[in-house]
Amino acid sequence: MPTYSRKAQVLFTEEQFNELQAIANKEHKKISALIREAVEEIHLKKERSRQVRNAADKLLCLAEKNPVDIPFNHQEWEEEYSKLKGVISDD
Repeated sequence: MPTYSRKAQVLFTEEQFNELQAIANKEHKKISALIREAVEEIHLKKERSRQVRNAADKLLCLAEKNPVDIPFNHQEWEEEYSKLKGVISDD
């Protein structure tokens, strides 16, 4: 279980707070747990997905700038790779 060490203050209208309290009671959770879950689902997962997409885009751009021949035969590729690494297999 994570240790929560940072605090943020959030203000709600009376109606919002009462609705959150009702949901929390129904789900047997604290309001703070509901808020953390919502932040994780809506904002943090979206940001992580964006970071992954950006990393993938950068990798694809590298491949476009430095195209690599993709082997069609895995055995041939493995033999070539082994030769390049100085490890020749005796199959």
